[in-house]
Amino acid sequence: MNKLISSLVACTALMAAQTAAAQHTTPYLDPAAPWTFTGTADVSKGLFLPGCAVTIVLGGPDNNGDGLSISHTDLSNVSATMTLSGGLCGAVTIDPIPAGKVKYTGTSSSGTLTFEAVYAHTITLGDCSGDLAGAWDQATGTLTIASGTIPPVNGGPPCTIDGEVQLTTPTAGSGTIVP
Repeated sequence: MNKLISSLVACTALMAAQTAAAQHTTPYLDPAAPWTFTGTADVSKGLFLPGCAVTIVLGGPDNNGDGLSISHTDLSNVSATMTLSGGLCGAVTIDPIPAGKVKYTGTSSSGTLTFEAVYAHTITLGDCSGDLAGAWDQATGTLTIASGTIPPVNGGPPCTIDGEVQLTTPTAGSGTIVP
């Protein structure tokens, strides 16, 4: 009987360790997505649009086919959407960023959050496509995109974005990107 109990305890402990190890790859979001950032940015591609309202949502649709709509934790499974609004800003649209294209380097307190293969449809000649990176500050819950530049696709100047968004869900300071 003691051997049976010892075996059950050992198996349970082994299963719990495997489950805990399988919960996260790094980096990951704590708490899990969705995360929503809101703020303002100046946007330009030949035409300067000051003070655009910006919303970035980490979470998104079920891009990795696991049946979970937005309850992703591992950053490799998180997709993103970016929207601009206010005046002409709403005419600039950004395609959804699929899972696997949101990257993070740094520590749990600060680092660089990069959105890869961002495609912006502009209101002037030519769209833009490329990576866009922002500086993440966990203590303040801010993501700062300072003079971010996305190369033009088919002519004209590059797209630029310069602004700051604040983590609103979860509340600022409570979200951590664990490297």
